[in-house]
Amino acid sequence: MTKYVYDGVQCIAEYDGDDTLLRKYIHGPSIDEPICIIEAAGGYAGTYCYHFDALGSVVALSDADGGIWGQAFR
Repeated sequence: MTKYVYDGVQCIAEYDGDDTLLRKYIHGPSIDEPICIIEAAGGYAGTYCYHFDALGSVVALSDADGGIWGQAFR
């Protein structure tokens, strides 16, 4: 079971069934403005930053070394 923690409408954290932190979400000042995900542990531990196009749509996710973890093309 995954538990989600919200600050208003923004999801800010996820915990597993044992209350172990899985990840944190950092948001900008506007609604639907993700900045980064912080993975707490495991093989994917680290900080991942969102990248946006000119319309504000998320087009990629990169790690602290600049490696692309997810990318979308249209």
